[in-house]
Amino acid sequence: MPAFLEWARVTYPDHAAGAQLVIDRAIDGHLIHGLLAHYPLARLQAMAVAMWTLEADGDPKSPASWIAHGDRSLRVLRHKAPFLERVVVGAQQLGFVFSAREIEEAEDLLKRVYMRCPHEPRHVGEYAECVRTIARARKVI
Repeated sequence: MPAFLEWARVTYPDHAAGAQLVIDRAIDGHLIHGLLAHYPLARLQAMAVAMWTLEADGDPKSPASWIAHGDRSLRVLRHKAPFLERVVVGAQQLGFVFSAREIEEAEDLLKRVYMRCPHEPRHVGEYAECVRTIARARKVI
């Protein structure tokens, strides 16, 4: 946990035009300790960088816009950890750099429009692969 807090203190200015990250060792240490129980250190670091660099999308109520217009503190990392993990893991798995919006749209299509894998052969038990295929098909390069 102290390693993550020190890493965040040193790394944050690189992503925030030199601004310093305010860290309360007691409160933030407790938050990070809880996050490290669920996420490996490297993934948590990638999630923090994603949070610090995420841009608002066209939807003011989306998680990406909420983060982009917030203070990007470690409390935000704790609050939006599941979303940030999807951003990080989705980008790694897809092999492309997708925006959070693109990932959400692909998942939304799968759940609400297709209601099951629309591919032949079907991605049985491979939810992430199905989402990757949908996102890849929608990607405009």
